[in-house]
Amino acid sequence: MESKSDRLWTISFINLCASQFLLYFSVYLVMPVLGLYIVDSFENGKSVVGFLLAAYTVTAMLCRPFAGYIIDTFSRKPLYLFAYVGFVSVFGSYLLIGTLTLICIVRVFQGFSFGIFTTTANTIAVDLIPPARRGSGIVYFGITATAAFMLGPMTGIFINSSYGIRTVFATALATGCLGLLLALLQRTPPRPKPEKKTPIAFKRFFLLAGLPLFINMLFVFFSYGITMNYMALYARELGIGKGAGFFFGLLSSGIILSRLVIGRLIDRGHLLHLMIAGLSLLFISFTIFALNPFPSAFYGLAFFIGVGFGLVSPGFQNLFVNLGNPSERGIANGTFLSGWDLGIATGTLLGAPIAQHFGYNNLYLFGAGMVGAGLLIFIKISKPHYLKNKINA
Repeated sequence: MESKSDRLWTISFINLCASQFLLYFSVYLVMPVLGLYIVDSFENGKSVVGFLLAAYTVTAMLCRPFAGYIIDTFSRKPLYLFAYVGFVSVFGSYLLIGTLTLICIVRVFQGFSFGIFTTTANTIAVDLIPPARRGSGIVYFGITATAAFMLGPMTGIFINSSYGIRTVFATALATGCLGLLLALLQRTPPRPKPEKKTPIAFKRFFLLAGLPLFINMLFVFFSYGITMNYMALYARELGIGKGAGFFFGLLSSGIILSRLVIGRLIDRGHLLHLMIAGLSLLFISFTIFALNPFPSAFYGLAFFIGVGFGLVSPGFQNLFVNLGNPSERGIANGTFLSGWDLGIATGTLLGAPIAQHFGYNNLYLFGAGMVGAGLLIFIKISKPHYLKNKINA
């Protein structure tokens, strides 16, 4: 029988999950159609689309270490609310702007807000999750973003094709405001106090013990960046432009299914085995996907790519959290999310020129090679380092 101290589904945790779902849903409404909007609406859109899309992710990545330090130093909730308000307000700005310069400025500000929000939300989640249920709790919390990923892109693509981009922005704004109402009701537990006060130094902003994992993530999440930002353009090249929404639905189904299964397995000590399985599946799936530029492969492999990401994403987060002390949860989550962001930003930034010169199928073949390198790095470097330095496993 579950003890009260090991109870996961408290009102505070449920509320946090719901508010995160609504914010991520607004993100994924806009994400798959923004690239199309830039390319189709602006004269130089095709040459700068990669830069504009990456500006958001790069800004989020740059602010995460500072967010981690602030989270571990001050009260969590004010920062959480500040970031939520800042992020949601940007969707209203999208309705008013009409130049590439303004889009770039707005993307930078929204990336800043998103970086703070996600770092804070993940840290609050770890605070709320009982240690004995950490693997399951992190997985279930991540499912809220994945569920939004399952519904958001399909909905955004449908709204865009039926009613136009302005309706997509307005829907994202309304969804974000609903999530903000829940965020205002969020309760947060007391911040864990550090064992001793340490002076401001680099280690207060970056989990040094997680450096090998951080580098590892850059290779793996390059492929996530090109998947999220260029799949709609690849679908249009294959002549199945409206099928991109279905691809994202299959992808997110794989992520959710794998996350539902792995939580208990992580709690039982199978984290490293699941990581190797997920990385191997991603490498195989992206390789077959790239070598078969046909609609059948486009749809058939979406689910398996989703399963792979569903295994490795919460796996990396658990590894980072287990390498830090309780008073370093903000830094651990900030470092994890910075690695996530930098990998995605690299894929987003380099994806456009690679696709322009070599084609989208070769872009995804390059992504497969990056995942393969990530698998080797994990087996040879990250795994031994983790086993030697883990604290909270």
